[in-house]
Amino acid sequence: MIGGPRRPASRALRVVLTAGAIVLLGGCGAAQPPGGPAAPASSAAAPVTASPPGPGGSAPPAAGSSLAGPDVRQLVVAPTDIPVPGFQPPQLQPLGEAAVTGVVARYLTADGRRQLGSTIVLLPDPAAARQAADGAADSTLARRPGATSIPATVGDHGVLISGYRQDDTVSTTLLFSQGAASVALEFRSPVGDPVPDDAVLATGAAQASRLHAALGS
Repeated sequence: MIGGPRRPASRALRVVLTAGAIVLLGGCGAAQPPGGPAAPASSAAAPVTASPPGPGGSAPPAAGSSLAGPDVRQLVVAPTDIPVPGFQPPQLQPLGEAAVTGVVARYLTADGRRQLGSTIVLLPDPAAARQAADGAADSTLARRPGATSIPATVGDHGVLISGYRQDDTVSTTLLFSQGAASVALEFRSPVGDPVPDDAVLATGAAQASRLHAALGS
């Protein structure tokens, strides 16, 4: 174990919360959340556009960049894993800080009406990943008045948070851990045309399956 679960999970909590921040920084007329968006663990690398999915639908790594350990850029869901039409290949930004590595992915539909922000963080062990996912769920609910949560049968300790509106947009967030990975997926769309919960859960299940196959837990 590198540094024990507590400190890496604390770092991961900040990183997991970037999923919502990445979405809010995009279009759909969304304003910044109260207190401003959470900062990524590392901002040195500029976002890169993912190449077309390779075998199995995963996005291959961008040339000239690397991550310690498993290359999570190859583990993000492909647009074909998202049961909502119109999503394009994502922009990817690697993250890295001490014992925490991961990636932020941002997906947009061709018309820009819907967005998906995804964050995957790899931690030293499953306990640290669960702690980070649970902490991210508590923090998200505290920051989003009117949002409600229900358990989700995705990965370990999955939580689905919905009902948060800002300006003319509505968001649904899925937080879970899968083995030593902590994951946040946030869909954002216009009020009156939200992404269905079953589509959010199906996307999460596809992400959990990719991580399980790669990490073996």
